[in-house]
Amino acid sequence: MTNKAVTKISTTAPIWMGEWPVNYGYWIDHAMLLVFGGIPWQVYFQRVLACKTPAKAQFLSFAGAFGCVIMTIPAVLIGAIGAST
Repeated sequence: MTNKAVTKISTTAPIWMGEWPVNYGYWIDHAMLLVFGGIPWQVYFQRVLACKTPAKAQFLSFAGAFGCVIMTIPAVLIGAIGAST
């Protein structure tokens, strides 16, 4: 990101951000997956149901959600830097 070959991410934002086409089938499919769950959700439910208290299960859920949001930042930065190079 600090290399001379990399331009500022803010100036190349239209390139790496792209467009988000409206694809309703894709969104309906993902909404159903979120509502009804998928194979990866089994691990989550096993961890939550294994907690000794509901408060601990709730904390685990919120911590996992926060962790997922935080872990998207490096992936976005790597993509933006790659497009800006």
